[in-house]
Amino acid sequence: MKTLRDKRTWRYCLAAVFFVFLTAITLAEGTQNGSSLLTIRSGTSFGECTGYCWHEIEISHRQVRYTEHSFEDSFRQRNLQGLISEEEWKELERLTLASQINEGDEVIGCPDCADGGAEWIEIEFEGKRRRKLTFAYGVYPTTVAQLGERLKYFRETYKMKLKTGEIPKN
Repeated sequence: MKTLRDKRTWRYCLAAVFFVFLTAITLAEGTQNGSSLLTIRSGTSFGECTGYCWHEIEISHRQVRYTEHSFEDSFRQRNLQGLISEEEWKELERLTLASQINEGDEVIGCPDCADGGAEWIEIEFEGKRRRKLTFAYGVYPTTVAQLGERLKYFRETYKMKLKTGEIPKN
C-alpha cells in the first residue's frame, strides 16, 4: 500500500515540476513577443550648458510625457503630454525586441566627456526589470541604432511642440 502512495506522490511532484516549467517558458515567450514591455524612456543631457540642458521622453503604451529641465534655478521644468498611435507603439515594441539592449555594458564610451552630451535609452518590463543604456550624444551603439533614431524622432517632435506651443493631437 505504501508503494502505491509513494508512486502517486512522485507523479504529483513530477506534474507540479512540469507545470512550473511550462509556466516559466510561457512567461519567457511573453517577454520575447513584447507583451511585457511597459515603458520606454529616452533622453539627452549636457553638463556644461545654459538653458534647458536635460530632455527626456517617456512612452508607456500610447501615453507620452516629454520633460525639459535646466541646471539653473532661473528655469522651471517644462512638461508636455500627448498620445502616439497604436501603430507607433507597436513599432517601438518591435524595435525594442529587435534591439540588443540587454547585451553588453550599460555605459558605452565616455558620455558627456568634453561636453559632447550624453544620451540614454531605458526599457522597463513587467516585474520591474529595467535596462538603461547610456552613450555619447548622437552616437548610437549598433545594438540600439534603429530604436535610438525612432526615439530621437519622438523626442525632437515633442521638443518642437513645446517650443511652438502646439498641443499634441490625440
